[in-house]
Amino acid sequence: MKKFFLFLLLIPLSIKAEANINAKIECTNSLVINDIINCDLIIDNSNEYMIKSISFESNNILLDLKSNYDFKLNNNQYGAEVNNNDSNINLFK
Repeated sequence: MKKFFLFLLLIPLSIKAEANINAKIECTNSLVINDIINCDLIIDNSNEYMIKSISFESNNILLDLKSNYDFKLNNNQYGAEVNNNDSNINLFK
């Protein structure tokens, strides 16, 4: 039995956990037709979970995304490595 237990410890495991985390959009400019609006997408991480990566579907309406993180488009989905546990993560500026 001990040998079997030790054998199980040697097998690499991959665990993917997801937490229910909210995000909010804060815009500094007033809304005017045909004007460019600057907004921040902020992830509310009040429990300070370690967030390793973020992904979301591509949207043609979002033309100019500026972020401190390096986003890569793959199969119509943006993804970025975040590796952050701050209480507020500013994803886009």
